[in-house]
Amino acid sequence: MMVSLFTILTIEIIFCFITYIHINGVFVHPTLLSFLVIMVSTIFGIIGNVVWKVDVSYFTIVVIIIGFSAMFLGDVIAKKVTRQYKYKENHECREIVINKFKMQLVILGVIILTLLYCFDILRAGKLLGKSGLGAIYAVKRDRSGTSLLIRQGVKIVMATAFVHSFFFVNNYMILRIRTYENLMHLIPIICGAICCVFTSVRTDVLRIMTAIVVDYCILLFQEKKWKRKSVRKFIRKIFPIAVAVAILLTAVRFIVKGDSNATSNSYGIFQYIAYYVGTPIVVLGSKLTDGILQYRGNVWGEITFNQAWFFFQRIGLCLNVSLRSGSANVWIDESKAITANVDTIFGPPMIDFGIIGMAIYVFLVYLILNKFFYRYLYKTQSGKKRDKKLIVYSYLATIASMSYYTNLLNQFLTVYLVVTFVLMVILYQFYDIHYQREK
Repeated sequence: MMVSLFTILTIEIIFCFITYIHINGVFVHPTLLSFLVIMVSTIFGIIGNVVWKVDVSYFTIVVIIIGFSAMFLGDVIAKKVTRQYKYKENHECREIVINKFKMQLVILGVIILTLLYCFDILRAGKLLGKSGLGAIYAVKRDRSGTSLLIRQGVKIVMATAFVHSFFFVNNYMILRIRTYENLMHLIPIICGAICCVFTSVRTDVLRIMTAIVVDYCILLFQEKKWKRKSVRKFIRKIFPIAVAVAILLTAVRFIVKGDSNATSNSYGIFQYIAYYVGTPIVVLGSKLTDGILQYRGNVWGEITFNQAWFFFQRIGLCLNVSLRSGSANVWIDESKAITANVDTIFGPPMIDFGIIGMAIYVFLVYLILNKFFYRYLYKTQSGKKRDKKLIVYSYLATIASMSYYTNLLNQFLTVYLVVTFVLMVILYQFYDIHYQREK
């Protein structure tokens, strides 16, 4: 059980090292980012499985080798076939300037929408007999009392958070222009995080964090002329943020999961982080032990494209089909009645299509992500078009940063994320930014 996990970890370290050299240490490169987060997840899985003692199939080793190879192949081919930007060393980051009236108008709107959403959740929770923060979990289970119109405002808040994450990183963190206007970019980020807590979806907090990490890494490497020496500074800046986010997500576990959740009540902070980060690889190994076919749904690609199938059902295209609500749960700690269901990016396509289908699916996803990365970001300079592409990538990069957890591409097929993406692009165009000066 532990031998397979240690073998997997060794394989992951080898792939990380090769890719790190291949991409010159740019951590937010899609393939390297995925390798790193899955490796960290495996480390926590090993720590947690000392207690859980889940039987992880040796076939998981084969799945990881093939899955990682598909990711790496997608990277290599994308780099080979993509026409890359001709790098010029004298191009540094420049301060982004926005019309003050437009920015203040948007930020005021974001604050109002956030307050309306929070009050609406608390009001609906009170109708369900819950008060204070306890209302959040009650409303998560029954949203019938909330306002549909107010809920749409969350999309605007989140879109604004992604755009202003880039502005904050560029002006405040990279260029160190510590003005009141640049500090205001934090407000939409904070409002986005608050909405995530009140929505009881912690994944959205990780999406915002991913955007900040991506923006900082690309701009830092640009400032340092894409030299590998940027790595140390990147880690020094980002590590405290990652720790703070991990503590925050753990601290709000009773809010988003309720007071009766077995995991929240049984585990301390470190154990809970080990559970949240480390279970996906263990769950994948457990399902392979049980026999992966028993987890397959009733329609083609049901787990991999779960949200698309539910959308088809809502519009009346497949009413007679019984769909799974998501990946099936397996026991993690049976003595404490604790289960888990997410099984890395490899789990859903493995269940739906088998190991060959999984390899093809993963290869195509990473071919597209890497092609976008090499074409529009790698060794590029600041500019309206490039910076818009960077914001887009920071939004999509969650597919890579959450690959240790699940197949997040599935979530990008929802109306919520599609509309948020469109609003994000519209907002960037609305601001009509310009660059103040060379650094």
